[in-house]
Amino acid sequence: MPIAALTALTLVLLYATVDTSQPLVRIEVIKTALAVGAGAGAVGALLLAGRRQWTSELADRHAVHDAAERRITELYVKAADQLGSDKAPVRLAGLYALERLAQDNAGQRQTIVNLLCAYLRMPYGPPSGGHSHRNGLHRTLLAVRPRRHAPAVVTAPTAVESAVQEHEVRLAAQRLLADHARPHAPSGQPNDGFWADVDLDLTGAALVAFDFAYCSVRTATFSNAQFTGKANFKGVQFSGIAKFDEVRFIGAADFSNSQFADVAWFAGAEFAADARFREARFTSVGFSGAKFVADAVFKGIVFSGTAGFSEAQFARSVPNEIMEYLSSDLEHGEDD
Repeated sequence: MPIAALTALTLVLLYATVDTSQPLVRIEVIKTALAVGAGAGAVGALLLAGRRQWTSELADRHAVHDAAERRITELYVKAADQLGSDKAPVRLAGLYALERLAQDNAGQRQTIVNLLCAYLRMPYGPPSGGHSHRNGLHRTLLAVRPRRHAPAVVTAPTAVESAVQEHEVRLAAQRLLADHARPHAPSGQPNDGFWADVDLDLTGAALVAFDFAYCSVRTATFSNAQFTGKANFKGVQFSGIAKFDEVRFIGAADFSNSQFADVAWFAGAEFAADARFREARFTSVGFSGAKFVADAVFKGIVFSGTAGFSEAQFARSVPNEIMEYLSSDLEHGEDD
């Protein structure tokens, strides 16, 4: 209909502006009007085809995106289900499936980090007695091997074996978090598996031999956590708030060369073994009520903002660096 109207309008305009007394001229006018109408029709057809093509491509992109999102959700749900299994090998498989999913999908990394942290926050007691990394799963597999001339019998792991296996699973979860929080590989080259700007919430977690050296995270919450074995935070960079309030370090705690760009809380923290903060850099930190049972090393520490040590307890001598800071702070207060 619009094309017919355009053709008619063109014909009227041409009749109004051209001398059509000659038959040949009238024929040419009609041809011109029809050509204009045909051209407009062709342009309209092209526009319609282009719009249909664009709509089809957009629908295809949405379909591909939706399919990818569904696939990611399916993989996540499956891995999360594995993490809830009562079998240690299945839980380990779930951990590594989540790691692979996060590595391939940057938008899922914080969600998966949250899930790993939630797993580590679950109630847990380390296995009693000494054990090495070689036992656990290996010992359980030995228990189910068939004896000669006897039918194979699969037995459930004992309470001790289950505890050792869970210990190994938790160590794997800790390693995954640390491996992907390090900007650089041990060789100094950039770490392709680095997950930037993640937040950790390990409130109340029971952490064993926690090695987070040279990692970089945004915010980190370890409030009320318990560290068994050495806690290694050497060279860690916290770009956001770091909370270690009411934390209990049963083994040595090493924060040497660590950097806290925002507020750091160690209020009420208990250091049952040596605490090292050599050359650590703090913007604003609170050690109020902290307890240092063994050596406390603060050599070369830098306080660029405020530092609070009210009611902090040092079983041995108060570090000179702390005394100097408190004296300097007192002098500045008197000057004010």
